[in-house]
Formats: sequence, structure tokens, C-alpha cells
Amino acid sequence: MKTIATMIFAAALFACTYQTTDTYLVSETGKRLPVEYAVVVSSREVTVTEDPDVSKNWYGPVAGATLSGVAAQTGGASDAIVLGAAVIGLGLGYLIEEAAETRKGHEYVLHNEQTNEQFAIVVSVNDGAELLAPGTPVRVIGEGGYQRVEREMF
Repeated sequence: MKTIATMIFAAALFACTYQTTDTYLVSETGKRLPVEYAVVVSSREVTVTEDPDVSKNWYGPVAGATLSGVAAQTGGASDAIVLGAAVIGLGLGYLIEEAAETRKGHEYVLHNEQTNEQFAIVVSVNDGAELLAPGTPVRVIGEGGYQRVEREMF
């Protein structure tokens, strides 16, 4: 039981580490970020998940297998039970990591009236974040890496 609680705690910590429209990285502070003004053409809620990259998404399964196997072995279980616990931990670790890497997002199709350009941006958002309605004037902050879409206040 302690193993599962530890894995859930670790997953909760990892779930809090992604960028949203309300968070900035230290590397972005004090840096000049471009601003572009646009109007929302359409918007919808989406699910954002990490890219399927085995080379970087192995932490959860390995941690789950290791913690479960060690816990079973420490309890004096037979080799078969230790192996079974490790396999179950592998699966649980994968599921917890997947849940931690899946979050809410908003997809916006925007129109820049100065350049007459239309473009789409998907942003990660915190729970309860308001989806901006079509016709809402916005500013897009940033370029390259993470871009934010914020309601333009006049």
C-alpha cells in the first residue's frame, strides 16, 4: 500500500510541472517576448498528452516495477510473487505516468487582422480555465517554445 501511495505522490508532483498560460519558466523571465494581437475564430477544449517517446517515458514503469518488487521481496515473498509484483508495478507505473502527462488544453484558431493570417495554437491550461469564445480579442505572447493566448483587455 505504501508503494502505491508513493507512486501516486510522485505522479502528482510530475503533473504540476508542465507549462500553462499562467506559468513561466525561469529562462523566460527578463526576456523580451514578442506580442501579436488577434481575434479568436474558433475554440474548443482538447486533451494534451506527452509525445510517445520511450526514451523519456520510462520513469514511471521502471519506478513502479522496482518499488513493487522490492516491497514484495522485503516482505519475504517468494520469487514468483516478487516477479508478479514487479510486473503489476510496471503496469501501474505506466498508467500513473500516463495520467500525470495528460492534461486539459484549449485549441484556438486565431486571425491576425493586420497580416490577414489565420493560425492555430494549442495551449495547456489549468482546471477551471475559461475557454475564449469566437470574436474575443486576444494577444499571443512568445515565439518558438511555449506561446500563451490571453484575453486582450482594453
